[in-house]
Amino acid sequence: MGVQIEQKPAFVEIMKRKFAPSAQLIRVRQLSGEELAAIPVEELTDVESLKQHLQQTFGLPPRFRQKLLHDGVALEDGMVLDSPKDVTLVVLPVLRPTAEEADELVEAVRLGEEVGVEEILNRAQDPDAAGTQDKTPLFEAAKLGHADIAELLLEAGADKDKPSVELHRFSRRTVTPLGVACQNGHEEIVRLMLEFSASVQQEGDGVPPLTWASAKGKPEIVRLLLDARADAGKTSAGSMPPVHVAAGLGDVETTRLLLESRADAEERNESRRGLTPLDLAAWANCKDVMRLLLERRADAEKRCRGFPVIDLAPWAWCMLSPAGPPPRKTSNCNALQRCKEMLLESMDYAQRLQQSYHI
Repeated sequence: MGVQIEQKPAFVEIMKRKFAPSAQLIRVRQLSGEELAAIPVEELTDVESLKQHLQQTFGLPPRFRQKLLHDGVALEDGMVLDSPKDVTLVVLPVLRPTAEEADELVEAVRLGEEVGVEEILNRAQDPDAAGTQDKTPLFEAAKLGHADIAELLLEAGADKDKPSVELHRFSRRTVTPLGVACQNGHEEIVRLMLEFSASVQQEGDGVPPLTWASAKGKPEIVRLLLDARADAGKTSAGSMPPVHVAAGLGDVETTRLLLESRADAEERNESRRGLTPLDLAAWANCKDVMRLLLERRADAEKRCRGFPVIDLAPWAWCMLSPAGPPPRKTSNCNALQRCKEMLLESMDYAQRLQQSYHI
């Protein structure tokens, strides 16, 4: 049984324009027989474009829930509209699928079967129904990078921000489709999700998309999220701020983008023993990131649990000394102590850094 359309008189009058008798029109009627719209043929291409026109003009459901009948026969979306027609519109209710039907859609998404996905959606099946593994179809499409399928699901009205539970290492986190696209480095999916106004701020116990993108080492995705007003300082319980992640990975470009978006170069991450971005860059022996942070006035004398950065990673600090760097791979405590002594002998390290970076 079709869904009754609540008419909006102003829109109906606009659509029922007076054309010359010779004009070729596609006339759309409801099941009651009342005319809903009269559209010139030249403004349409096919049945799909007509459905999209009706959705945009009258606020109807997506095309997957619209059936257009001509002489009692349902018209396929790809049918070309090049001549006048009278069609009857039937709006279908959302089909709540069984577990097997939900799994069928999720499996078609995983396999990248775009035609199969569209066929299932044309049943008016709920695009948000999760399979037996509690993953929504859109989540799976975003995770696997199936952009065309993700666009179909979004067009069908899938909830762009609905999270799924994902096992990450030894913990379970809620992740949105945008978050999992960032986590897997799928730039095209990220662009698509942002075009559909997906939230760039993860709620609940999940990790913000910006943190996932920073961890993946994808400056292009980080830039997209920042342009969409993602908060460079936002984090969640048990996860590091994006700038800490980027600094610890030695990702200069991502660190620069985050700092330009007002990420705090001196913020302590309490979930990781109070480490600052500079601490993490030093631990990872990332000289270029350390320079960048110092240029942004990161405090070289910040202490982590009573130890200054120089004590945390003397071999990294020594790379800034005229004495030169020590061997990169060494676990000898005496060698590390000698690195520290070399740096301290050349000059008081804080004073030298201030002179080198004019801070």
